[in-house]
Amino acid sequence: AEVTMRPENTIELTGEDAERMQKLLDIIEDLDDTQAVYHNAELV
Repeated sequence: AEVTMRPENTIELTGEDAERMQKLLDIIEDLDDTQAVYHNAELV
């Protein structure tokens, strides 16, 4: 069985904010110690 993380509330990010969030997620995911990344952003 696998645990699925689902946000109760989401936030929509567009334009520059969405780009910044995607860059941050990429950096975090590339870290050796990172096992999983969860967020409540909808990147538009």
